[in-house]
Amino acid sequence: ATTLNPVFIAFLPGGLLPATLLDYFDAIATQRVGDQRDCEGIVTRRKRSILQSLLLPSILCMLGILDASDADAQVRRGRAQDTSSRWAPVSIGVRFGYDQAAQGELLGGQLRIPLTRSGVVELVTFADVIFPVGTKEHQYSAEVVWIPGGARAGGIFGGGGLGWRDTVLASTNRNDPRATHFGYSVVVGVKSKLGPIELEVDIRWIYLNDTRYRPNPVSLGLNYPLWSVRPAGSR
Repeated sequence: ATTLNPVFIAFLPGGLLPATLLDYFDAIATQRVGDQRDCEGIVTRRKRSILQSLLLPSILCMLGILDASDADAQVRRGRAQDTSSRWAPVSIGVRFGYDQAAQGELLGGQLRIPLTRSGVVELVTFADVIFPVGTKEHQYSAEVVWIPGGARAGGIFGGGGLGWRDTVLASTNRNDPRATHFGYSVVVGVKSKLGPIELEVDIRWIYLNDTRYRPNPVSLGLNYPLWSVRPAGSR
């Protein structure tokens, strides 16, 4: 706040400024402080918006750097002489399991596409048919999963994505109960190799819009890589 020098005040006629003049100076000071706080709030919101817009590109850039470092380390260790075969393979597979919320078995197919050379990040797309008693449902999803061990080593993975659920169990309309709901999913699981086949077990939590219906499938998947990740000439 704006203040006046006491020495200056003492030499003014009467010894003090009139109360109305002091109030005037206090009002100006208060207004300046308020304007400063408003400006600081606007700057803070702009900084937050910029940070949020840079978050996803920064994460993808870091993943790319980590993957490049991993590939470079493999070259130095002499484990990948043929660079043309080092990109982790795309794999296709089948999945079957049980949906606890729908109380029915599921059967489906999936496609796993590595987004990085070592397969640390994968895009997983799948379509399932679920068989509750007396009816059937369809689930279509696309997820991004993070596999710390990469496609070669496997191990624990986790991620999430978006999807659509065609179901009769989420509607309260008895005349036309079937509806398609958009939502998102969270998945955790583990994958390993069984000879040339990739074996995975996972559990998903699916959150649909405009309904309390929460599908919760547990599935076993068998995937077949479309090409080998071993360097040429290795056995």
